[in-house]
Amino acid sequence: MSSDTVDYDWSILFSRSEFILELELRNRYFGFEEIEMLMNKDAIFKKLSFGTKQHSKPKKAEEKLTLQVLPEDVKNELKELEKKIAAVNDGSNKKKKNIKKKRTENEIVIITKNQNSEMSESEIVEDKDKITEKYNKKIAELRRLNRIYYWGDDIPNPILEFEDVQNIPEGTLQLLQTIGITDPSPIQMQAIPLMLQRRDTLCCAPTGSGKTLAFVLPILIDIIQFKKTEKTCPNALLAIVLAPTRELASQTHKQFIKFGSTADISYALFEDNEMPKNVNVIVSTPNRLVHSLDNADLSHLRWLIVDESDRLFEVDEGEARCFRTQLGGIYTACKNGKCVNAFFSATYSGHVENWCKENIPHFASVCIGIRNSSNASVHQKLVYTGSEHGKIVALRDILLNKLNPSVLIFVQSKQRCRELLKALSSIAAKVPIGTISSEKTLAQREETINEFRTGDILVLICTDVMGRGLDFKNVNMVINVDLPTTVISYIHRIGRTGRGGLKGEAITFFTDSDRGNLLPIAQVIHQAGFEIPEYTMKLNSLTREKKMKLRKFGVKREKLANLPLSKAKMFKIMKKRSDLKKEEAATVKATAAKTEKKPKKKTKPDTKTKRVAETVKSDASKPLRKKKKTI
Repeated sequence: MSSDTVDYDWSILFSRSEFILELELRNRYFGFEEIEMLMNKDAIFKKLSFGTKQHSKPKKAEEKLTLQVLPEDVKNELKELEKKIAAVNDGSNKKKKNIKKKRTENEIVIITKNQNSEMSESEIVEDKDKITEKYNKKIAELRRLNRIYYWGDDIPNPILEFEDVQNIPEGTLQLLQTIGITDPSPIQMQAIPLMLQRRDTLCCAPTGSGKTLAFVLPILIDIIQFKKTEKTCPNALLAIVLAPTRELASQTHKQFIKFGSTADISYALFEDNEMPKNVNVIVSTPNRLVHSLDNADLSHLRWLIVDESDRLFEVDEGEARCFRTQLGGIYTACKNGKCVNAFFSATYSGHVENWCKENIPHFASVCIGIRNSSNASVHQKLVYTGSEHGKIVALRDILLNKLNPSVLIFVQSKQRCRELLKALSSIAAKVPIGTISSEKTLAQREETINEFRTGDILVLICTDVMGRGLDFKNVNMVINVDLPTTVISYIHRIGRTGRGGLKGEAITFFTDSDRGNLLPIAQVIHQAGFEIPEYTMKLNSLTREKKMKLRKFGVKREKLANLPLSKAKMFKIMKKRSDLKKEEAATVKATAAKTEKKPKKKTKPDTKTKRVAETVKSDASKPLRKKKKTI
């Protein structure tokens, strides 16, 4: 149990699910002031209610805390208290021999020196329990300021400075200071000491809050210490990091090289068909790694890190290519008794939490801020455009008159990427525009990303492939031309701006076609403290079946622009037309052949008709008789 909570006999308490149900009932029949008062009063209420939905007034964006810098007075006070507590645990304190009075084990002696003598007669004696209690209160205040919530037993205290991290390489410390990272972010404060204890963890923090460094740093420290003691296997595979896209995997690989350049550790990005050998850290996508595990030696593996874990647990790509299925195979292969698992994401998925409960006993959970909330550093706005043509008009106005480069524009498909690029071709001379999607090769995508980073491209049109994890320092604006189908996708999209505590802007267009999935996104924007049209909060939410269908097929929309057909596509269309004509001709020919083969049926006239015909024929052969004239 952590130091800032109270030990309870959990066996006599009702289950957490029953508690959450009761909490929801209280939220209905009591105001949020009463609930807040209860939570502040009772520590057990705080612990059990972690993660549940609270009905409270939305805070203004300015009042929300993202990357809270620890105040100097709080930091100094905590440091002083740490020194006092360390004095108790230091059994080799020689000054204690000069103390004449007897003191109990629960007392701390702090000796003040005089200029004329080694020890003054006045001595400050403080009770150990009081100092510890005061220290724990300050730690609780630190967590509250940074909105650090946790779940699990024996959670270590957050770190205050990177210098507090044991065995951190000196070169890494100097690099952090050089690039301006002086204080750890909230997720780094809590996740780094937790991972250094080699605990299975599930971490959720807003986009741009430093999650990558939160797992890169502990892995580097652990591998350095391991290689000092185990010198028989210098090239053993010790860590695997999984990412949902090749772009994010490449970025994570660069972070390992950047912060671990001074350490004797080898890194590799798995991008070819052959698995890298004789390396300590491999960064890969699950699809590429899962087919090469048979050729890998995982006996020494110490870390399995899953970045953007909620994306990897989605089940909408078929059973064979499903990330969750692939991850299950990787987890089973890496299960050697020494491997520690850590899951990181900007959004909190119930699928991930349930999987951890089923497969990983005693894991610790850390959450920064409200679950699945947007980054409060990003100013968010909903804009009704009426139609697809209205989107183009509004977008041209922003890019020509209100451009704050660099800008990321999100659409729902690669087809619409091409359509939007054509629709904006008239302003391409004034504003450099590029596109990136899964249609392009890896080399083309990397080239486009580099051009966007260097400023050769000011506006980048992309799909959700760019909406996860990629860190662009210069993105000041995100425009959602097509409304995302899920809240999680929305949070990741707008998370490309406002990173590292900087300000950003996100504009989201919507039309009448988006009424079905507008409500949850409007709620996220409203909870972040930004204005939205009132009627959006009165819209009905979709059923579970419709949500799944929408997520799989997207919203049917009109074209943004009519694209000229490529030669390959034109050839396919002409070939299809030719095949159809051949089929029609073959069908007509077959029908005609069947008609010719059938013999004509001779109709037998009935006997009456036959007799009449014979009579007419015989009468025709006889000469006509002249009629007698009657007088």
